[in-house]
Amino acid sequence: MGAGERPPLVAVLASPAAANISGQVFIVYGGMVNLLAGPSIEHRFDTEGRWDSTALAATLEPFFADRRPIEDGFTGTALAM
Repeated sequence: MGAGERPPLVAVLASPAAANISGQVFIVYGGMVNLLAGPSIEHRFDTEGRWDSTALAATLEPFFADRRPIEDGFTGTALAM
């Protein structure tokens, strides 16, 4: 795809054809478009009022400290295969 070209999924999602599509996650890999099932809540983080980036980082870092992104999370290509 050349510079200035829109990926087809972006064009569809920006068009009236996507009027009923909201809050979805897609993985596009070559000629394949995957729609992921709805996410679920694994853990909830709360604060009084609004989060600031320092407090949120301090709260999230211990939660993810022992995780390895590729092993404990997912990659789009792994789901698409």
